Amino acid sequence: MKFRTKFGALGWFSVSLACLYGYTVLLTGKSRSTLGISAAVWIAWAALRIFTYVFTYWEADTTGLCRHGFFATRHIAWDDIKHVGGFNGRASAAMLTVDYSREAPMSDRGQIMANPADRLEFIAALRKFAPQADFEV
Repeated sequence: MKFRTKFGALGWFSVSLACLYGYTVLLTGKSRSTLGISAAVWIAWAALRIFTYVFTYWEADTTGLCRHGFFATRHIAWDDIKHVGGFNGRASAAMLTVDYSREAPMSDRGQIMANPADRLEFIAALRKFAPQADFEV
């Protein structure tokens, strides 16, 4: 199963403001003014939001949970997942944290931050494949 990151209202707001500022700069021709700088910043922010949406996703298969990002991929075996909870310990937070720890010889521990578009289905997949984990959601 593949889970995409949430684009949400903030993403659409960023894209809308980038288009508005860009269109205004094109109409007025004031690219070196404060308006032009604001347009460049909003366009960069909107591009970052779009790239994050396109290139960040989580994949749940029979071997484990795999997080795909811009330049890195992290694979966590289902047995290594120890805790699933909300961001900063708040169960109602949209952002989820998946804590994991691997045993020796390649010991490692860390956390994956997830903000899936379909949060309930993501949690159901985690409950199905990693029943040993402590869930606080």
